[in-house]
Amino acid sequence: MPSPGAGPDASPALAGPVPGGFASWGELFREQQRLNAAASDVRQAAEKAGYDGLTGIVAAPENHELRVYWHGEVPAGLRRHLTARADGVPVSVLTAPYSKAELDTEARRLLAAGGVTLISSRQDGKGVDVRWAKGAKPEASAAGGIPAFTDPATSPDGSAEVPLVAAPDPADPATDLATGREGRVGRCADGASY
Repeated sequence: MPSPGAGPDASPALAGPVPGGFASWGELFREQQRLNAAASDVRQAAEKAGYDGLTGIVAAPENHELRVYWHGEVPAGLRRHLTARADGVPVSVLTAPYSKAELDTEARRLLAAGGVTLISSRQDGKGVDVRWAKGAKPEASAAGGIPAFTDPATSPDGSAEVPLVAAPDPADPATDLATGREGRVGRCADGASY
């Protein structure tokens, strides 16, 4: 197998057929990069305008689209931006039941309570994914009714696969759990979800 930087269709050692009907891994990765650039544009436009309803963005290369999850009514200015973009990437705007702020608050509460080895807000705004530590008592419903989903990597005895060296301070506003930036503990890395 070629190394990841060896050419236009080079890929890491991946087994099996290329998903989504793509002819090569390189083609799939190029589409992912195109969608990631569009996702960054949408996020920057929402932040610059001061809109706070953006919960998450999922780049879906198999559908050649972005899925923008929004809590509340989408402002007319953002709707215009989504339809006027020159990159040609289709955007589906979907309803998020919880805001980014609500998900961040709940993630910080669970971190502060202990027993969590990894946590991330779901990009679709439906709750938080939690990887529980060994001996922890998982919570199915978090404060305010926000669902806390057990990460599939948590074994019945808890998870020790990815222990935290130093947990982020849940009271520190620099701990941005929902966007994949500083201090985030989660399984959704920049590149697939924003």
